[in-house]
Amino acid sequence: ARGGRPVGKLVLYIADADEQFQLIGKKRPLPVRSWSTVKDIKDVLSQRLDVQICKQRLFYRGRELRNQHSLQDCGIYQNGETLTLSVRPNTLHNLNFYLETYGTFKCPKSLSRAIIQSKRAMHKGLTPSLAMDGAGGTYFIPNSMGKYVACFKPRDEEPFTINNPRGQAWSGVTSSDQEELTMRKGIRPGDAYIREVAAYILDTRSFTGVPETTLVECENAKFCYNDKRPVPKLGSFQAFVPNVGVVEDFGLSKFTPKQVHKLAMFDIRVLNGDRNGANILVRENCRSNGDRLDLVPIDHGFCLSEVLNIGWCDWCWLDWPQLKEPMDQEILDYIDRVVDPIADAAL
Repeated sequence: ARGGRPVGKLVLYIADADEQFQLIGKKRPLPVRSWSTVKDIKDVLSQRLDVQICKQRLFYRGRELRNQHSLQDCGIYQNGETLTLSVRPNTLHNLNFYLETYGTFKCPKSLSRAIIQSKRAMHKGLTPSLAMDGAGGTYFIPNSMGKYVACFKPRDEEPFTINNPRGQAWSGVTSSDQEELTMRKGIRPGDAYIREVAAYILDTRSFTGVPETTLVECENAKFCYNDKRPVPKLGSFQAFVPNVGVVEDFGLSKFTPKQVHKLAMFDIRVLNGDRNGANILVRENCRSNGDRLDLVPIDHGFCLSEVLNIGWCDWCWLDWPQLKEPMDQEILDYIDRVVDPIADAAL
């Protein structure tokens, strides 16, 4: 060994060849042996990225590397050298796709990973799946293994918008009346997506557990384009939450007063106009405090309305027995010390 490093061991870096189409994200280290071949490196990348070797193209200083060549043949002798990776598209599929964050919203790290994973999947030909329920377009986005990692809600596929895959419910309405169409008073068609992001931001310190959400532009032929001309769509991109069902599938005795109070406090805070039993996911956990199930609130497109119009039926928890119990001190402290209405309004 020399300097504590085994003889023949190198640490190279792998980066995306095309910054406009990233499959790796930030530059990543890759330990190799000095006698490794380009094929050996592609084998490792195939396992890590789930990209076939025949689809990979590796470059060093602008020159493509051949599989049979060793690193020494390619003039790579030192630590810290960077190889760039390009991936050939799968020509068996229509690969009209695009996915990038949008605007100045800070993208959570977990969602940055999900975006990279989604790009790899679409490059392989895997496509988003339209959710079976809902009044607009919600798409489950897979990773390269086919496992869902995110949900995408395009702005132009919301209820009463032009590309709603559920159909144009307003097709028989005169143009003068179309401006009045809405699923909730005070929320215009095409404005729900930004409220999904706002709800995540307002869940300060993720106290209630709203899944990570950001804004993206995404294009895929599986989305609804009534003019048959795919273009990037603006919408909300939210982490997919594996779950065992929704709250209406379980007896209310399964949930603690603290869990329900957190949910109620959040809905009141963001004036959520659509908290029903189908948009509270139930997730199993492994904590030792006895709470086997978590409540995960989703679908916040009808919060923060421009009109205060909350009915008794808009909050499904309103008559739950947990509301008769005293509020936990942790929630009271959160309201008193963490929630800042002035800072929230500035957002």
